[in-house]
Amino acid sequence: MKKILLGLAILIGNLIVAQDHLVNERFDPLDYHSSDSTISTNSRMTDSWGLNTNLLEDDELIDLWGSNSFTLSYKYDVPLFMGVHWNVGIGYNWDNYKFKTRNDMMLHDSISHEKVKLRIQNIVFQTAIRFQSSKDLYKAFYLELGSYANVKTFTKYTTWDEVDDMKLKNQTNSLNYVTPFHYGFEARIGYGVISLYTKYRLSDIFESEVNYRELPKLSIGLVIEVWDLE
Repeated sequence: MKKILLGLAILIGNLIVAQDHLVNERFDPLDYHSSDSTISTNSRMTDSWGLNTNLLEDDELIDLWGSNSFTLSYKYDVPLFMGVHWNVGIGYNWDNYKFKTRNDMMLHDSISHEKVKLRIQNIVFQTAIRFQSSKDLYKAFYLELGSYANVKTFTKYTTWDEVDDMKLKNQTNSLNYVTPFHYGFEARIGYGVISLYTKYRLSDIFESEVNYRELPKLSIGLVIEVWDLE
């Protein structure tokens, strides 16, 4: 009888040890690894391209398809609470304007040119509030509302002409009639890595004393984001 009781005690002891090991193996928080593949990161690169335009206006000042904006920037995202994020960014921007031949936009001379372009390059500072439907960035719809400030780094005015079968190109840099900085509002709506944006500039490009016609204040275009930068 004692041998039977001893055998039962050893069997029950082994079962208890095995169960404890099984429980520890399944539920120990230190060994837990989630199978969730959600992508959520604080850092991302954005690449945007758009058209500078006066939307819905009969504007003979610029050629729409030759007047574009390109921006490459880095943004850091800070979650505030569920579905709401705040981000700040810094980047570099190229704004191009292709003028139509008009007497009121001859910036350097009184000669009509066959082709005229103005390029302005800027360092860009951005901040925005982002409303996001999911923490999984690949599956999230979002609306982003923010502002930006551009600091001028480079300007160039270029003209093209053809005289007696000779093609002439003239460039002027460091344009003192372009303001050193400008600013405005920006809004984006998108899903996953792609969004549409619109920017509205509140300030003027040209210094007020030169009396040039002001350039289009609106830019609309496409943004592509790249995450997982940590």
